[in-house]
Amino acid sequence: MKRTKAIQPKPFPKAVVVFLMCVTPIATGTAYSASIYGRVVDALGQPVSNANVHYHQFAEFRKDASGKVVQVSPGHAGVVKVGSDGSFRADALSAGTYQICAVGTEGQHMSGCAWEPVPSVPLTADQTIEVKPLKLYRVGTLAIRVIDSRDSIILPDRFGNISTPERRFFVGVVGPSGAYQAARLARVAAGEKTYEVNVPEEQEVQLFVDSGLRIRGVSGELVTSGARSLKAVTSAERLTEIVLRVD
Repeated sequence: MKRTKAIQPKPFPKAVVVFLMCVTPIATGTAYSASIYGRVVDALGQPVSNANVHYHQFAEFRKDASGKVVQVSPGHAGVVKVGSDGSFRADALSAGTYQICAVGTEGQHMSGCAWEPVPSVPLTADQTIEVKPLKLYRVGTLAIRVIDSRDSIILPDRFGNISTPERRFFVGVVGPSGAYQAARLARVAAGEKTYEVNVPEEQEVQLFVDSGLRIRGVSGELVTSGARSLKAVTSAERLTEIVLRVD
C-alpha cells in the first residue's frame, strides 16, 4: 500500500545547540582576541534582560597543496548572559564566521532565529563588532480548527505515514522570511480537529496546507494545497484561531 508524507517548504532555522568546549589553536597560531557585542530587544525595541546569547563558530576547512581537504579550525561555541539593560558581549573569540541567537524564557519567548534568518558575523583577529539588535518575541499561539464532519482526514501513524495519500492533511505557517513551522495536532473532537502552532506575537503569518482533500476557508474560499493563503496576525494576549472546513 502506498504511503506518503507531508510536503513542506523550507523549515525554520534550527536553534543553535551549544556545546561549551575547549578549543586547541591550530599550528599556525589562532588569536583569541576578537569580540562581539550588542543588545537583545523585544518586538517593540525594548531591552530584554532575562536572556542568554548563544554564539557558534563553524569548523573551517580548506585544501592543502596536495588537494586534500583538511580542517584548519575546529570551531567552537559558547553562551553569555544578557545584562539588565539588554546588553551582551562575547570576548576572546577567534577569527571566523559566527552565528548568534538570543534565547529567552521557554514558553514565554521565541528567538528571532526561529523565525528569521540566523545572522552571520564575520570576525577577523583583534576585531570588535557591534551587531544589530537580536530579537526575542513573546510567544503567541495560532489554532487551526478544521471542521471535518465526515472524518475524511486520516491521521499519520507513529512514523508519520498516511496509508491513503488523498486523505492526508498537514498544516503549518510560513513567516515573512519564508521560514516554515509545522502545526501539531492538539485536540480531536467529534467532527473536528484542532491544530496549534507557536509563533511570535503580532506577526503576520500565512497558512501552508498539504492535503489531497478539498479544503475551504470560513468564507467558503478554496484553499489550494501547497500554496500560502489565509493571513492572520497573532497575539500573545489571546489565542488566534483560523477555521477551515473539509468538503
